[in-house]
Amino acid sequence: MIVPGRLVETGRAVELESDGCCIGHIQALDSVPDVWIAPGFIDIQVNGYAGHDANAADVTPETIAELVRALWM
Repeated sequence: MIVPGRLVETGRAVELESDGCCIGHIQALDSVPDVWIAPGFIDIQVNGYAGHDANAADVTPETIAELVRALWM
């Protein structure tokens, strides 16, 4: 697969060659269509964990801190 676009980190125009799993080659280009190439975005939203509910009406900063500590374990 060959994808022309701009690297989101630098704005540079490139042509990216991939086998669908790994990037094999990146070639600099003079111009490209209005397409941006970026790393995959991951949504790490957590609504609750280990009995802590981040959406509760009475959620406090302490609740969120406890939730984070539980996730780190």
